[in-house]
Amino acid sequence: MNTENNILLVTDNSIVSDLIKNKLLLLRNIDKFSAAKYEKAFSVIKKEKPCIVFYYLDKGKKRETEFINFINKIHQNEDLIQCQIIPVFSKQNDDMLCNAFELGISDFINIKSTDTEFTLRVLWALQKKEMQKNIETKKQILAQLDIVDTENGLYTKNYINKIIKTKSEHAKGAFAAVAPDVNTRNILSPKHLASIIKKNIRTTDIIGFSNDFKLYLWLDKTKAKDTTTIFSKIKNELPKNCTISAGIVEINDTPFEEAEKQANKFLAKALLKGNSFLVARTHPVSETVTPKQQKPIIKNFKLFKQAFHKKIECIVAPLFYQTQKRIEEKLFKTSIQYKTEENECYFMLENEEKKSIFELSYPGYTKINIDISHEKEYENISNKRLSLDISEMTTTKLGALLDCFIKEFQNKIF
Repeated sequence: MNTENNILLVTDNSIVSDLIKNKLLLLRNIDKFSAAKYEKAFSVIKKEKPCIVFYYLDKGKKRETEFINFINKIHQNEDLIQCQIIPVFSKQNDDMLCNAFELGISDFINIKSTDTEFTLRVLWALQKKEMQKNIETKKQILAQLDIVDTENGLYTKNYINKIIKTKSEHAKGAFAAVAPDVNTRNILSPKHLASIIKKNIRTTDIIGFSNDFKLYLWLDKTKAKDTTTIFSKIKNELPKNCTISAGIVEINDTPFEEAEKQANKFLAKALLKGNSFLVARTHPVSETVTPKQQKPIIKNFKLFKQAFHKKIECIVAPLFYQTQKRIEEKLFKTSIQYKTEENECYFMLENEEKKSIFELSYPGYTKINIDISHEKEYENISNKRLSLDISEMTTTKLGALLDCFIKEFQNKIF
C-alpha cells in the first residue's frame, strides 16, 4: 500500500470540509486531504486521481441525482475505475443508497460518525482498492495466456469446458448452452449477450465463449427448474426484438461430457422453436411400457415413494417447466405456477375469473392420483380424479392430460 493516499472531499460547505478533514487526519496523518466544489469536482478528480472520494449529500433529491450522475461519470473513465467513492449523508435516503450501491460505491457514512468510524472507512476503502488492483493484475495475466477474453474477462472457448468441468466435479449446479436466436444474430452478438448475462448472474457463477454463437454458463448450486427466473431477467434486458434460446441441464453426479451433450441437444431444439429455454434430462427415463412394467409390484412403501419422486424429478418437473414456457404468452393475463417438491406437486392456472389446479399425489403403493379442479368466483365448477400406475407416468401420457387440463381452463364453460 502507498505511504501516502490522496483523499478528496466534494462539497461547497467549508465548515463540513474542515470537520471531515479533522476527523480523517486525526489518526491518519500520512494521508493527503483536499476538497473540491461540486461544479469542478470531476475535473479536479481527473487531474489528481485520488484514491478515495468522499461526496457530501446536503440538498435532498437534487444533490442525490447529481451524485448518481457523478458515480456514472467516474466509472466511465478508465483512469478512475479504481477510485473508491464514499457518500457522506446528513440525512440518509435508503432508496438512493441502494441505487448507489448497485453502481459501485465502496461504502457510506453519516456526517455525525466518530473520528474512528471515518478512519476505518478509509482503511477499508484502501484495502478494497489494493484487492481490485491485484484482481486486475491477475486478469491481465489470464488474458495474456488466452484463458480469459481481454475485453470483458469471460473465459475463452479454449478453456471454458475445462473450467466448468472442474467446477462440476466438486459442486452441484445447472449448466446451460445459450445462443442468440438465428433471426437476431446480426443485432445481438455473443459478446453483447455475454455482457448482459454477466450483469444478471452471481460472482460464483461462470460464463464463457463456446464455438460459433454459443455461450456456456454454469449456475452454482442452482436447480434446473430455478433457472427460469434468471433467464427471464436476462430476457427482459435484451435489445428490442432480440431473443435467445438455451438448453439447460442440472449436474449432480453426471459426467460433464454427458451434460454438455444433452445441453447442446436441447439448445438445438430450442433454437428451432425460437425464444425457448428447454431443460434436458441427463438420465432419461424410458417411456416404453413392457408387460413387466404395466403392473409393477412395489411392496415396500419407501421404494414406491422413491420411485414416485424420481418420476417427479425426471419427467414431471421438466414437463411443467416446458409447458409453462410454451403457454405463458398464449394465456392472456393468466398466472402460471407450479411446484414439484416432495410434499407438493401441482400445476396451477389463475386469472381474475377462474382458477384451475392439476395436482399429483401418491396415496397407495402402486397408484398415482391426479386431481383436477376448476373454480370460478370461489365456487367449484368441476372436480375429477384420475388414477395411474407409476409405470404410466410418462411424458407422453402426462403431457396429453396436462394439455387437456389447459384446454378445459380455456373453455368458456369454466
